Amino acid sequence: MSQGAMTYLAGWALFGLAVPLTMSVAAFAAVTQAFPERGRAGITTMMLFGGLSSGVIWPLTGWLDSQYGWRMTCMIYALLQVAIALPVSHWLIAPSRRDAATRDEASVAPRLPEASRQKAYWLLVIGVGVSGLVSWGLPLYFVPMFRDSGFAPAIAILLAAMQAYFTTAARLVDLGISARVGGMRLVSSSAIASPVVFLLLLWG
Repeated sequence: MSQGAMTYLAGWALFGLAVPLTMSVAAFAAVTQAFPERGRAGITTMMLFGGLSSGVIWPLTGWLDSQYGWRMTCMIYALLQVAIALPVSHWLIAPSRRDAATRDEASVAPRLPEASRQKAYWLLVIGVGVSGLVSWGLPLYFVPMFRDSGFAPAIAILLAAMQAYFTTAARLVDLGISARVGGMRLVSSSAIASPVVFLLLLWG
């Protein structure tokens, strides 16, 4: 409902705070707390469905914007959040505070000695943060990249949305090999592959 730059920027600032608190990062923590023994499988399964969302939402957003404008598109998505996402994810599925409080957290033995945990934590924060800037930032440029390559806007959106299906395929692979390949090994392999992908993009 913004009518000027200040309210528009204030809305985006609030959105920037709300998204990390309500989307994948918070959901991953909730799943791991609820099911510590099956945390990785639970996260992968959740990401499997989440990865498909952009394949549906990006074309839908382009169509809604062309039909009703960006303001009504935002209103429709706000109503979907309140009517579906809020009751399903926070009221029906998320474990209650009492259950979380009584869960025996000591049953999951820590793998790092006490002296190394703080350092490992901050290294993980830095690594995930820098990786997130790339992995979450690059898809935002898919549409303009395809448009600059000469594709029509609608085709550019469809091509950009295809990344959702490749992401889902990767998560299916992760789900299939999770029992045989450790998480650290998989993450290390992905970290090595990512620079190769960017070099291929530059070369192409």
